[in-house]
Amino acid sequence: MYLRPHEWKHDQRWEAQEIVPNLFCGPLRAAKDFDFIQKAGITHVIAIKYPVEERIPNPQYPNNSIHFYQINIQDGIMDNAIPFFTLFNRYVNDAINAGGRVLVYCISGLNQGAAFVISFLIKHHGMNFEDAHQLMRMRRFCTIISEAFKYQLMEYEHIFPLLDQQLQGGTYSMPNGLKREHNTDISSQSKRGRDDFDQPGL
Repeated sequence: MYLRPHEWKHDQRWEAQEIVPNLFCGPLRAAKDFDFIQKAGITHVIAIKYPVEERIPNPQYPNNSIHFYQINIQDGIMDNAIPFFTLFNRYVNDAINAGGRVLVYCISGLNQGAAFVISFLIKHHGMNFEDAHQLMRMRRFCTIISEAFKYQLMEYEHIFPLLDQQLQGGTYSMPNGLKREHNTDISSQSKRGRDDFDQPGL
C-alpha cells in the first residue's frame, strides 16, 4: 500500500515497511522485534552499518531461524557503497527467488538501508534513481537519502551492467566489510569474511 504524506504517522518510522514484494526496509528496532519478524515471514536480515555503529549489538534470533548478514561501509566516501550494491543485489535477488523474505535495516532506517534497497529497485525493477527514490518515499515516507548516496545511486544506475559482467567473469574486486552469520544465533557465531559472498548461490 502506497502512503500519501498526510497518511504517514511519525511512529511508523520505527516499523519496517514492505517496499516491493518480499523486500522490507526499516530501523534496528524493527529488526529486533522478533514478533514482527515471525509475522512478516522474514527469513533474511541484512544490516548496513557505519564503523561508529559497530559496537551497537545486532539483533539475536532464537532457534537458528534467520540468515543474518552485515555490510560495513565508510561514511562520507563518495565511491564506497557502489562495490557493495552489486553483491547486495545478487544476494537479495537469490534469497527472494528461493522463496525468502528480506529485511534490510540501518540504525535509524532513514538513509543507508534505504539506499541499498533503492539500488535493488534500480537493478531488478528497471527503475531509474528518481523513480526508485519516489517509490521508497511512498512506502517509507521518512526516508532521507544523503547526497553522497544519491550521487552513488545515480552512478550505479549507469554502470551496474558492467559490474555484473565483471562479477560473472571473475574480475570483480571484492570489497572489504562484508560479514556473514548464517542461519544461527548471532551471539554464538563468529563472524565470517567476505569470501562467503563469492560462493555460488549467495
